[in-house]
Amino acid sequence: MKINFSLDTAIIITLTSALLYMAGQIYLNSYLRPFGAEALVLNFSIQDKLYYGYLKTVNHWILFLFALIVIFIGLPVFIKELGIDNKIKNFFKKLRKSHTSKTYARIHNESSNRSFDQTIDSRIALLYPILFFIIFSLFYLAHLERKTQEESQKIIVDFPAKLLKVEVKELDLKDPHKLLCGQSLCAIVSKNEKGNIILNYAEPKNITVTKEIK
Repeated sequence: MKINFSLDTAIIITLTSALLYMAGQIYLNSYLRPFGAEALVLNFSIQDKLYYGYLKTVNHWILFLFALIVIFIGLPVFIKELGIDNKIKNFFKKLRKSHTSKTYARIHNESSNRSFDQTIDSRIALLYPILFFIIFSLFYLAHLERKTQEESQKIIVDFPAKLLKVEVKELDLKDPHKLLCGQSLCAIVSKNEKGNIILNYAEPKNITVTKEIK
């Protein structure tokens, strides 16, 4: 099967970037929500979301790359060997010819028609891996959201063992710890007299790390 590598590469890069962005977005929201914080308030940039998306999926990138190879190269070849692609192509050809005959005048240039059909067929062939990748991504993002929420709950239970101890200017907080920082604000968590975790926001310039995570 003839493969347009430039087009395939563009699609792989686009889908990978979209997955990283969505993974970063879901991670940030799922991580902050149990503390009552919002990623929108912290104002994370696109680069931040891509970074967190990569950071939280780096252990799975080998599987991602393997999956991309399978669905973009192996799956189309497998479908062609079974002859399923011909059935689908014939269905779309009949549908396209039916629509064309009713709406447009026929073109008498046979070579142009053949080239057009081949282009349409190649686009249709790309639907298989794209749909597979989208379905796979939805399941993976749901898994990431669940795991991140579990991580946040463990941090709440073990507070403040897994967070950086900080000092915040202009705020009188008891045992403050940094949760996450965006471009505009940082989410700071601390405990009140009743032992409940409370959330505050502070500008990054007003925060000083006083103790590293052990």
